[in-house]
Amino acid sequence: MSEKIEALRELLKENELDGFIIPHNDEYQEEITAPCAERLKWLTGFTGSAGVAVVLRQKAFLLIDGRYTLQARTEVSKDDFTILDIYQNPLSSIIEKEMKITGRLGYDPFLHTVRQVSDLKKACYNVGCYLVAFRSNPIDIIWKDRPKPPSSPIMLLEDKFSGLSRDEKIKKIAKDLQEHKEDALVIESPSSICWLLNIRGNDIPYTPLAHSYAIVHKSSSVDWFIASERISDEVRKELGDKIRILPPAIFAPELARLAKKRANVRVDAKRSSAWLESTLAKSGGKITPGTDPCVLLKSQKNTTEQEGARKAHIRDGVAVCNFLYWLEREGVSKGINEYEAAAKLESFRRKGEFFHDLSFATISAVGANAAIVHYTPEPGKSARLNPKEVYLVDSGANYLDGTTDITRTVAFDKVPYIVRKRFTQVLKGHIALASCIFPKGTYGYQLDVLARQYLWADGVDYAHSTGHGIGSFLGVHENPPSISYAKDSLPLLPGMILSNEPGYYKEGEFGIRCENVMLVTAAPQNDNAEQEMLAFETLTKVPFARDLIEVGMLSDTEKEWLNRYHQDVYATLAPLLEPAVSSWLKEATLEI
Repeated sequence: MSEKIEALRELLKENELDGFIIPHNDEYQEEITAPCAERLKWLTGFTGSAGVAVVLRQKAFLLIDGRYTLQARTEVSKDDFTILDIYQNPLSSIIEKEMKITGRLGYDPFLHTVRQVSDLKKACYNVGCYLVAFRSNPIDIIWKDRPKPPSSPIMLLEDKFSGLSRDEKIKKIAKDLQEHKEDALVIESPSSICWLLNIRGNDIPYTPLAHSYAIVHKSSSVDWFIASERISDEVRKELGDKIRILPPAIFAPELARLAKKRANVRVDAKRSSAWLESTLAKSGGKITPGTDPCVLLKSQKNTTEQEGARKAHIRDGVAVCNFLYWLEREGVSKGINEYEAAAKLESFRRKGEFFHDLSFATISAVGANAAIVHYTPEPGKSARLNPKEVYLVDSGANYLDGTTDITRTVAFDKVPYIVRKRFTQVLKGHIALASCIFPKGTYGYQLDVLARQYLWADGVDYAHSTGHGIGSFLGVHENPPSISYAKDSLPLLPGMILSNEPGYYKEGEFGIRCENVMLVTAAPQNDNAEQEMLAFETLTKVPFARDLIEVGMLSDTEKEWLNRYHQDVYATLAPLLEPAVSSWLKEATLEI
């Protein structure tokens, strides 16, 4: 047993708890967390971006999804944790199987949403055990060298990038509150606050967020709870008088004051912490369940954001094509490893206009490493590229005018038929989704089968979603929208930007993924149409590896789509590239 597990169990015993739940997310319910909030990683060694652990007196479990199965096996001690698939073994089932009658299961109310706690209470009720809110997280108590919370300076995002001023956005939210006869909206989500106020920060790696809280009033005033030293005089002046900057320490007292006034306060049960609801309830607040309106507004990009995304993807396409040209010539011949390749790709991106940072840690993986869906190379531990194995690179960037995410799988020499077959099946699924026309009101889960159908026909699949939403100079993962097995809260709507990334992974051998980013748009006009139809516009501008395609497996329609796509890539990027790279691109986009 590790010293950390032992220390945690000792603390649980002192507090008469029989177990404790440790989720991956932080108090802002964000997927990517600051180092000080990486409690799950600190306790288990697991570095994935989703998961939850439950430590009991005698047992401990780590629940993850299929993306991280191989990764968790190498990172987490089997002596300390039983690793389970979270969809086959949800947390509720662990509680019902492992907790005893009258047992006490602890949780941190800051780290669980209202809805999550409701589900946990139901599971505990079924057993006859108690769910206990533990205000001082025991991990924080035993984590002696825990990093300090981030405090990056706040930057303004100009209206030329956001498309709407902060005043216009705030008025939209205030109008929504007025229409629902509500007095205030409490926001704990940094992505919503950053979108609303047209500000950004650098509190977490790769995602330009600033950790803070906000209360939006129906009067169009905003109370923003953030350390004042993070706000420059320039930013303060730009924000104006209607945005009050208040210290985070008084967030709880302000909530209590709002509740005591009997204000009607909207709380998003899916995104707000259980602590927030409890704080309002204890002071007699009138809580109205509802949705954070920023979520839909930021997911449906306005025309300025859409145009920014198009331009950002062109810039990104230039960088990736320069990289692929370099990779083809030097990747194998100069013994480049995965880490060095990722660094080279980043160097090309940094030359682009409006570049801010990568949008996530580059997945640069060769051979068996590519079968680890979220593999990240490390210096001194990375495999060298070689002609016998395919190379997968999943990468992206945050530009001031848009966020990118792209995966390409390439080969340096002829590879076995099974690799080409799987690549072509993945590509066929990608094309089926990209070329789909669907009725307005369609949900992402209804389209998921399009991308999986050719793999399913051969008895194989991939254990991750087909598509995730993408922010506008925000998170590379944004929900809504999504395309996966799971049912969505909202249908696909015009202006939404999301990925299209089917894949295939053969443990110990290779991995394949074909990923572009798409914009939901109105479908081309059809005089015979009897209802409003939508379609996807592909934003990514980078060729697919033609030498991995089994052309005989493609239909004429699929060939037409691929040829049109490659023609567009060449026409768009060739004038922006050096002659040698342009010549390479011409060959890479030849008609098949």
